[in-house]
Amino acid sequence: MEYYPERFLTEELIHSALLENNMVDLSNLEDDLPDGIIIEFPNGYLYFSEYGEGDITCFVSKNLSSIDEVTLPSLINSIHPQTVLSDEYPVKMNIPFASKEKVTNQIKNYLFIANKFILSYLIGDESWPSLVK
Repeated sequence: MEYYPERFLTEELIHSALLENNMVDLSNLEDDLPDGIIIEFPNGYLYFSEYGEGDITCFVSKNLSSIDEVTLPSLINSIHPQTVLSDEYPVKMNIPFASKEKVTNQIKNYLFIANKFILSYLIGDESWPSLVK
């Protein structure tokens, strides 16, 4: 018998985190569930996907055809190699099991670092790092 943990990723959780980061007016949400949720900005995309025990991956792309190639943490590490992302997160993550709280915390953290480090690219700066396609 296979185990399938409950999924908690929803547009409502993403929308709430966008509001907290003052990014809601800059973006549009597109439901791609059960695979994920796309956040479209004027000059790029964030793609949130849930897997395993409520773990969230956030991908960054300039276009939808390469939406799942570069994760947000790998992009941040390439342009700010001295940054320790876990030190930047506003919500500390210590929940080992799938839960709405765990998913919510990860979404908040990813949108916080996206806002802090790459918002300029998402809303118009055309000089994306070469890692992003």
